[in-house]
Amino acid sequence: MTFKNNIFSIAVIGSDTRLHPCWRNPGLSVSFLEDPRDLVDPDIDFIFLTNPVIWDASGSYQTSQLEKTINNIRTVSSRISIIVTSIMPIGVSDQLGCHYLPFVHPIFGCNVLLPFDMQAIRSVLEALFPDQAIVVHSTRDAEMRCLVETCQKWINQSFYREISHFCLKNRIKPSFLSTPPVDREMIPILTYMIRQIEDTRLDCPLLYSCLFRHNYIDIPI
Repeated sequence: MTFKNNIFSIAVIGSDTRLHPCWRNPGLSVSFLEDPRDLVDPDIDFIFLTNPVIWDASGSYQTSQLEKTINNIRTVSSRISIIVTSIMPIGVSDQLGCHYLPFVHPIFGCNVLLPFDMQAIRSVLEALFPDQAIVVHSTRDAEMRCLVETCQKWINQSFYREISHFCLKNRIKPSFLSTPPVDREMIPILTYMIRQIEDTRLDCPLLYSCLFRHNYIDIPI
């Protein structure tokens, strides 16, 4: 891995994340690209790929667009470490041959099937998140942890809304009555996790009730 004047050279490809505070560290030289075909510098140390997998309402997903983007990157250089940053289904980072760093829950998934420099990875993580201790996991463990923490957020939000409705009905006015907006784009991921639990012959009433609340109770009329 080549570093220029002790500065990591990073390319960010995909969704526009220019305002994310992690890119402001002076130890990072960051370029933002909309298309992987704009990548011309073979000396880039890391590529952060922010494009998501495509989910549908049933919890299924397809990764063909991500695979196409990764293949285009590797036509420029097969040496560059690619790190995917969106919420990933279990096992997809390994299938894509990438490391994993979901910005929604800053944890790092290291793909041990790839050549990697752990000292360089830790240095980049410290530069990206100087105020957080980022624990390194396997890619599968990082994917699972991100999915579980995302579902936990929804469970908490659904419970919060139930308490808010109870307070309104009983004319109680606590300070927490305003509820955060429902991110309906995340519902397929919740469905995916319910299907994963069903595949292991388990049941999760909390996830079902959370999904029911989002699908039927919180729909704007």
